[in-house]
Amino acid sequence: MKKLSALLIILCLAVAFVSCGETAPTVATGDLGTPAGDITAAPIDAEATVGALEPTKNNYPDNILMADRKTTSTACVLGNENVLRQDIATVTFLDTLENKPADAWDVSDEKNGSVWAWVDGGMNLYIAGNGGVTAKDCVSLFQYYSNATSIDFGGCFYTDISHQLSQMFVYCKKLESADLSGWNVSNADSFGELFYQCHSLRSVSLDGWDTSNARSFAEMFDGCKNLEQVDVSHLNTKNVTSFASTFSGCKKLTDLAVDNWDVSSAKSLFNMFSGCSALTELDLSAWDTANVTSMYATFSWCNALTSIGDLKIPEGCDTTDMFEGTPLK
Repeated sequence: MKKLSALLIILCLAVAFVSCGETAPTVATGDLGTPAGDITAAPIDAEATVGALEPTKNNYPDNILMADRKTTSTACVLGNENVLRQDIATVTFLDTLENKPADAWDVSDEKNGSVWAWVDGGMNLYIAGNGGVTAKDCVSLFQYYSNATSIDFGGCFYTDISHQLSQMFVYCKKLESADLSGWNVSNADSFGELFYQCHSLRSVSLDGWDTSNARSFAEMFDGCKNLEQVDVSHLNTKNVTSFASTFSGCKKLTDLAVDNWDVSSAKSLFNMFSGCSALTELDLSAWDTANVTSMYATFSWCNALTSIGDLKIPEGCDTTDMFEGTPLK
């Protein structure tokens, strides 16, 4: 019995010695370094999960300005029959309602008090909303503000949901400059008559504009006889079908960077540069005019124009008076 006990002790000591010297068996791991057979759930980042489930926020405020498509010189301002468009001296947009006076009126689209307007004793118009103002419809918004000398958007006016900017500043005869830089106009398809007959306008900034959805540039600057500076080189014109009278009557434009415009969708160049009497040359050699059906009076009365490059004229295109009153006739 004693011999058996001694033998068992010896065997246990041997097993213990071997076990202490063994290397632990390798366990298969998954791609993320977690044991493949391990079913323990990884810890959840609650904050990250909540953030991922939040809806994407708009880059524009929810303060929506009412549409105001009034088109006569005696029309009122944003529904206020006591304030006429022709009487407004300046327009200023504000991103706070902190100083809203008691006689301000609600000009929000849903009449929910998110956008207000008021005028002071000098007939200066203020339009404000906390965080800024978003325009749902820009058509004719400032048409016939014929005595307004400035419209200050103050970086707090948003056009993200506007589908048209046509006729927005028609007959703003005393407006001298327009800084529209940074506007998101990617949803807009029409810019027709945007600055039509803005006689005093000297400079326009359209920096940052995405006009890839634009279909019409017709009469965009028509009658801007004092316009001296506007950079349109970056505008996307791929889908524009009409350039009729786009720059007609722009007598003081000496330089116009349109040589890289894509006019492949255009059907009309009617009167496009008519009356641009200070332009000396254009290079339209790269223009694809295959779909153009009208070049009627395109360069008429461009008195100083001596070169347009190798502009292709499609067969059957109406070229009546195309070079009337120019050295190229």
